[in-house]
Amino acid sequence: MRSTRGSTLNRLLPVIVLFVVFAVGLAFPLSNFFVVRKTVVDVSNNRDFAPVAKILQSSCVDCHSVTPGLIAHPYYASFPIARDTIARDMLEGQKSFKLTQDQVSGKEPISNIDLAKISTVVEEGSMPPIRYKALHWDASLNQQQRAAILKYIVSRRN
Repeated sequence: MRSTRGSTLNRLLPVIVLFVVFAVGLAFPLSNFFVVRKTVVDVSNNRDFAPVAKILQSSCVDCHSVTPGLIAHPYYASFPIARDTIARDMLEGQKSFKLTQDQVSGKEPISNIDLAKISTVVEEGSMPPIRYKALHWDASLNQQQRAAILKYIVSRRN
């Protein structure tokens, strides 16, 4: 009888290990749904900007802001590999452009140069990057969000 239990356990062990690895792997992206973000109130009085402010806060500020209160870090951000990757991604994002709390609130306008950059990546669908979307499943911009951003940018150009 013991040999049957032992062989059954030996056959199930790889399945159990795969299940544990899969469950741990899912914990990272699922945890991002529970990250608490500071909400910045839109003070722009511009109805075209209101949805854009929400979009900027939901993903863009994580890599394009230097304002600590705007950035929402997941629990795994302090893990060695994640820490270095996140720091590198944030540095790259901030080289492209930086968002301040005043810009996200609509108190201060986003520069025309930065709006052109945003327009380009929204039209290309290149932001957020795939590596970010792999762990932040709600970060992809849907059609309505892309349209709202582009509508705001066009209204600023006129």
